[in-house]
Amino acid sequence: MKILIIGCGGIGSYLVHTLKDLYISRQLGMGVEIDLIDNDTPDINQFSYQKFECCDLNGTKAEALAQRFDLFYAIPGRITKESQLKGYELIILCVDNEPTRELVVKYCWKNHSEFIDLRANGSNVFAMPKGLSLKDNMKYIDTKDKKEYSCQDKSDLDKGLIQLGNRYIAVRGAQMILNYVRGKSNKIYLDTI
Repeated sequence: MKILIIGCGGIGSYLVHTLKDLYISRQLGMGVEIDLIDNDTPDINQFSYQKFECCDLNGTKAEALAQRFDLFYAIPGRITKESQLKGYELIILCVDNEPTRELVVKYCWKNHSEFIDLRANGSNVFAMPKGLSLKDNMKYIDTKDKKEYSCQDKSDLDKGLIQLGNRYIAVRGAQMILNYVRGKSNKIYLDTI
């Protein structure tokens, strides 16, 4: 089974660390291959809420995580077209923008692939698997919003406060991946911690 994780920042970096632990404890099957894509580079100013270290400052976030664990493969670039999504049975969205989210969700519905969309904004968290219809999933995507976001609430960051929603939803996402790999279903998850 091939899985793609899009976005290796605040949510994705913690998700990858959790998945590494699941590989080591043999909870994630040996036939599971996970690719990572994120063309952003680690930023020392984000280390308080992203799981990177100073040794990760050369290269992209995806490359840093793939080099550290040797269980994952980093794909260069950024997802901008459907052809980049071919061959994946499950796509995990840890992205900070709606256009990528929309592209992936529509692709998965058209091509009978699955996705899990993980989001955090401060202490608010959200996880959405492929639902009953494209229309149901699209209710949670603002197609007019072209901004990029952070897993941290900007007003909290301005005060020097870090919330743990991104870590929380990364663990929830790992459980949803396990559920999928084990043939169990997932449901939409929304919480404020």
